Amino acid sequence: MCVVVFTILLGCVLPASAKTPHESVQQAVLTHADVQSMIHAFYASGKEQEAAEGAYQPRIDISASVGWEDLSGSGYSAQDRGSYFRKGVYLLLNQMIYDGEQTRNKVRKMGHTRISKYYDLHGAMDKVALLAFRSHVDVARYREMLKLARENLERHGEIAKLVEERASAGLDSAIDREVVQGRLALAEVNFLTEESNLHDANTQYYRTVGVNPDELMEFEPLDYTPIKEEEEIIVGYLASNSRWLAARENVAAARYSVREQEGSLKPRLDLRAGYNLTDNEQDRGRRDRAFVELAMRYNLYDGGTERATLERFEEIYKQSEEVFKKTEQDIRQSLLIAYNEFHATELQLVHLKQHQDSSEAMEKAYRQQFEVGRRSLLDLLDAQNEHYQAKRAYRNSLYKLETAKVTYLAESGGILRFFNVLRDDIPDVNSLDPATSRLRKVKQ
Repeated sequence: MCVVVFTILLGCVLPASAKTPHESVQQAVLTHADVQSMIHAFYASGKEQEAAEGAYQPRIDISASVGWEDLSGSGYSAQDRGSYFRKGVYLLLNQMIYDGEQTRNKVRKMGHTRISKYYDLHGAMDKVALLAFRSHVDVARYREMLKLARENLERHGEIAKLVEERASAGLDSAIDREVVQGRLALAEVNFLTEESNLHDANTQYYRTVGVNPDELMEFEPLDYTPIKEEEEIIVGYLASNSRWLAARENVAAARYSVREQEGSLKPRLDLRAGYNLTDNEQDRGRRDRAFVELAMRYNLYDGGTERATLERFEEIYKQSEEVFKKTEQDIRQSLLIAYNEFHATELQLVHLKQHQDSSEAMEKAYRQQFEVGRRSLLDLLDAQNEHYQAKRAYRNSLYKLETAKVTYLAESGGILRFFNVLRDDIPDVNSLDPATSRLRKVKQ
């Protein structure tokens, strides 16, 4: 297996271009905007879980005020009337004792959401890695297609020159000149088409990888063969597929959302304590007040709001289960399609290679026979065109086979592991705990 290890380090300098598919993949995974965006989403979800844990801790508030008051009117006794300045400091503590386990379930909900975001991040990395590999393959493919089109154009030019010489010697007719010029024009169109295809491939590569393709870009067949789809193999691949894992975590998060909402139907118990320091000019002295109390709150009627909200979360939970089932079906189908694509292309290559070799031999023989008058110009042009198309089809299928391999790797959740692309700014999934925002220690 090909191994490329690349980790982000502070101050590191990424290469200005990538020569191998492995370098293209690592460059894209480390710099692509979709991956960077998902990293921020993952860390934001961790802060959400951390914020939810704050409800376990006491809340302490302090407020202070200074002001002037005027008491007047017949409702006040003579001794109470007057104006005075006042000042005070108020300290209040509230500690949740019991909240129907809403906080516990919210923390776990956010914990599973965090893990889901982790797998979403890896899914984005898988997608970008596949796109980068395809972009690399397309550049290499269309460079070769352009080379074949150039060779085809040159061969048609040689035939046109030969026909011109034969026509001048009276061996070929004027119509032969027209025929060969028409075929030469078609070869020119093919060349221009491949130039345009290569330009598009270069643009897609830059958009994905972030740098222009290297002039000395390399491409070699990957040392990997997809395994025929068996049920136990597919089940194993599901357990490593980021989309499947993210959907599973979403189900868990939705389940804890239901439990969190159930807590709103239970009583809440809080410990409260306060300390007031007041100093009114009128009272000629400071008055302090301290208190400690247990406060219970239990909703008797709210118009059915909490019950309806609970039922809404129950429906969302059922929806997440259906999405999970659909995701599993989609991944199974994608694995089967990717394997069939690989297997069919592998079988086609045998026949395409035979066709290429046969058309090459035919084109060579027809050229020799044309020069001695045993083959017509149309025979030679048809043979040349068939040879060009046969080479093009065979080489295209070779690249298609490599793309099918990596598509299967991506669907099975193994593309990053195969290319061994690492980022040290992403924690190990085993360090993530739904019950706490703190990372667990992972045994190496």
